[in-house]
Amino acid sequence: MSGISVGVFAVLACSTAEAQGTLSAQGFGYPPGQFSTRALGTGGGLALFDSETPLNPAAIALSADPRVFLQYEPEFRRFSAAGETANTLIARFPLTAASVPFGTKGSVGLSVSTFLDRSFATTTTRDVTIGDQTTPVTETVRVLGAINDVRLAAGYAVSAKLQLGVAGHVFTGQNRVFFNQGFPDSSNFNPVSQTTTLSFTGLAVSAGAIFRPGRAIGFGVSGRKGGDITSRSRDTTVSEARVPDRIGAAISYEGIAGASLS
Repeated sequence: MSGISVGVFAVLACSTAEAQGTLSAQGFGYPPGQFSTRALGTGGGLALFDSETPLNPAAIALSADPRVFLQYEPEFRRFSAAGETANTLIARFPLTAASVPFGTKGSVGLSVSTFLDRSFATTTTRDVTIGDQTTPVTETVRVLGAINDVRLAAGYAVSAKLQLGVAGHVFTGQNRVFFNQGFPDSSNFNPVSQTTTLSFTGLAVSAGAIFRPGRAIGFGVSGRKGGDITSRSRDTTVSEARVPDRIGAAISYEGIAGASLS
């Protein structure tokens, strides 16, 4: 009788920055890598052989039981500047995957992973001249959101040595951009606030293969061909780009008891 396997894993990431904002650490987008906990534990070396990592659709071919996988990665940050220290927690759920077998040689799976985390905040204070008055202004820019990779994949074991897989990807997500200007109470100016919502939509396809000529060694290869990705604000197209193409290859050796080299 087949059972359903449910896995929940956590990865703790810590970083320290001196007198820097989150933007300096993440830029305009932080790519988590789309690795499962198992792949992260090997520095990404097993990513092309891991059925939970949504990079090689061929990896799900031998999933014999229905399974659900959820990954939680809380990120702890500590910022120190001018003798002051602030601690923050960013809760991330970068990967969710599920798969079910069909027949004895294949499996189909659906995964949702964070392709690009676009959450950051910066605060600056400067003097501005408005009319005939010079006053300090504090500007805060805060962005919340992400671009997610929704992948529908199918894998098939042609033989005990060869697995093949194909997948379709939809890239979707939103950014909410908050802009605020604050003035001292002694000034004659009112605070300014503006909120903008950007939505993203894009497409891509991918394929991969795993070849195991022997029980101890395996070769994996996968690639993704990106299509157009568009950002919109309401009904207006803000920008257009291409989803990056990707190609990767890996070798795995498991001939040493209790070890896996890749």
